[in-house]
Amino acid sequence: MPDTFSPPYVVLMPVYNDWTSAVELLRRLDRVVADHLDGPITVVMMDDGSSQEPMGDTDPLEGVYRSIRQIDIVRLRCNLGHQRAIAVGICHIEKHLPHAGVVVMDSDGEDDPADIPKLIAEFEQRSGSAVVLAKRSERTEGPVFVACYWAYRKLFRVLTGFKVRSGNYCLIGPRHVRSLIAGSDLWNHFGATVFRMRLDTVSLPTKRRPRIDGESKVGLTGLIVHGLSAVSVFLDRGCVRVMFGSAAVVCLGVIALILGWLTSGDHGLRLVFWLAMLAILVGAQVFIGAAVLLFISLRLRDSASVVPARDYGFFIDTVRNQVFSQAGQDTPAQAEQPA
Repeated sequence: MPDTFSPPYVVLMPVYNDWTSAVELLRRLDRVVADHLDGPITVVMMDDGSSQEPMGDTDPLEGVYRSIRQIDIVRLRCNLGHQRAIAVGICHIEKHLPHAGVVVMDSDGEDDPADIPKLIAEFEQRSGSAVVLAKRSERTEGPVFVACYWAYRKLFRVLTGFKVRSGNYCLIGPRHVRSLIAGSDLWNHFGATVFRMRLDTVSLPTKRRPRIDGESKVGLTGLIVHGLSAVSVFLDRGCVRVMFGSAAVVCLGVIALILGWLTSGDHGLRLVFWLAMLAILVGAQVFIGAAVLLFISLRLRDSASVVPARDYGFFIDTVRNQVFSQAGQDTPAQAEQPA
């Protein structure tokens, strides 16, 4: 008889001490899948070195679900940050779980699970040939955050040449998963690596929801590091663009100096001279700094680095999983196993 097994979609979400939100998100996800999708899904939760253990009502494995076939809770040896937790999770899925595609989302409820059927519909319409990104057309943050995020997007566009309007929330097909885990850039920033590898992408507008419980644990410093991590994936492109910009500043300074010398009197010449010299000095220093950083970046390409597909297992401490029946009755949870 022909094999009629169809691998499920896998939902990947990093969790750090936010088990209340994660469990409620699973309930919402289960309802969405039951109402809008034809088959069950699998969920992989990356426990990013949480100091709080999931217990009782906050333990995802203790729930009853209609459309979630299996839940894996992969505990990391230490807190790596959500970008690296996603990288390890994608490798775990590729190694251990057959899948039709991987949906990456946050576990705090800001990524609406109701958008997953739309992501899957777009993905299947394109025969799995593109990464489907959830474009954030509406945000729930305050005006200060929105203004800072707007400035960051403009800076990212200038330094890299790419537009950014999406976060982690997306759907990746098996072929693209295999590409991502082979690149060391995935260890730095998941979303930026998608663009760095020039994977085909398509965006769908989504609305960001409020958090389910508590407040974000990522402060201003964490957000800045997160943004700079994305830029660092394009370090070579950014350095080249900075070199062009600083060279243009130096040229304009030289032109201003020459024109000031030819057209200004003694009093006007003094001001133009100092302004032009300042532009030349600053532009030259930025050019040299960017050039040095570019050469360092290019030299480090042949040095040892983390390759997620090869090294991810070192960071996994234990894996707990539960397989649920279609009727909503769960089978006994497997014992916690070392990685």
